[in-house]
Amino acid sequence: MFDLNALMISLGLLADPVTITLLVVGIVLGIIIGILPGLGPPIAIALALPFTFYMETIPSMILLLGIYSAAIYGGSISAIAVGIP
Repeated sequence: MFDLNALMISLGLLADPVTITLLVVGIVLGIIIGILPGLGPPIAIALALPFTFYMETIPSMILLLGIYSAAIYGGSISAIAVGIP
């Protein structure tokens, strides 16, 4: 049931410096796009998708995941600042 070898391979892929850098870049871009009114996670993903065409699968998915989750958080920043739920 539990495959330790697959877990170690996955952690090795996630600990790659390129992957961590793309995650940080995705989080920063996601927060910036999420703060802007009228722009949300679907638009952020649509804007970032062409940049991932020639990337490997794991780093591109990490980038898109970072952008999406940070854009959701960024939307709450502007909503809280203005006082709109």
